[in-house]
Amino acid sequence: MAHTFKLEPTDDDYCSEKKDEFKKNQTTPPIIPGTEIPSKEKRIPTKINLKQRKFKVNTLGCITYIIVTTISIVIVGYLIIKHQLTNQLQSNLNAKTPKIKGCDHIEVEDVWATTLPKLLTESAFRLSDVNKDGIPDFIFGFATGVDGYSIPKIVCDIYFNGTFPCYGGMMALNGEDGKELWRYYTDHEIFGINCNADLNSDGVNDCLGGGRAGVFDAVNGRTGTLLWKFKDKLVKNSIMNLYTAHIIDDLDKDGILDVLAIHGGDPLSEPGLLVFRLISMCDTYMDTFYPFYSCD
Repeated sequence: MAHTFKLEPTDDDYCSEKKDEFKKNQTTPPIIPGTEIPSKEKRIPTKINLKQRKFKVNTLGCITYIIVTTISIVIVGYLIIKHQLTNQLQSNLNAKTPKIKGCDHIEVEDVWATTLPKLLTESAFRLSDVNKDGIPDFIFGFATGVDGYSIPKIVCDIYFNGTFPCYGGMMALNGEDGKELWRYYTDHEIFGINCNADLNSDGVNDCLGGGRAGVFDAVNGRTGTLLWKFKDKLVKNSIMNLYTAHIIDDLDKDGILDVLAIHGGDPLSEPGLLVFRLISMCDTYMDTFYPFYSCD
């Protein structure tokens, strides 16, 4: 059995006449001023010319490259100059500084050696060219081991061939070979020596020697003979020690340098009392000097 169908256009059929009529009768919405869309003919081109864009990009890249390159050159130049200046300064310092190498081997060789029987020393060694040979000689104080109070003279006869006094003294040794140049004996041990002044103006520094029991003698540096000494009770005390004296300016204006002598070892002195004596050397050959008095 055969069926026959008739197709009629619907509302959804875009090919239908109703649809065409709808489109024809459709109204255009009102246009708000300022919102109208220009037609294709009136639109301004928004695309930038490709060549102009590439030119701007290349220009910016070149400027950046130049800036980075310039900064790099400045930094590298600064580092090179700094390195050169540092090396130059170090070279100058090395040139001025003496090159001293550490010793890996030390050898000691005696220039000379000498022995001094029956003598001992507690003094410093002073240098003075006693014999004027251009070589410094050695001057020092010594003790004999028999120093004390009320020592009989026979001790000196037995041990020092009758030399009296024999309880201490000063000695000069040749700086070239260590041989004895002169020896001077004192009443007691000498342990403080100063040989910094020419007391008798003979061209050789003389020596001041201080020691135990108030001994204080000035000795000719050239010959080892006595110039002057303490022996008066006003300036000498048997229970005091005299240490290294100092040559000072001419305090009493007599044209001759004076001496500052410090002493101690006095158990009867007041505690905390600083005791010293100023000695005028107005006549270096006098045996006795009185402190705080000038010689006429």
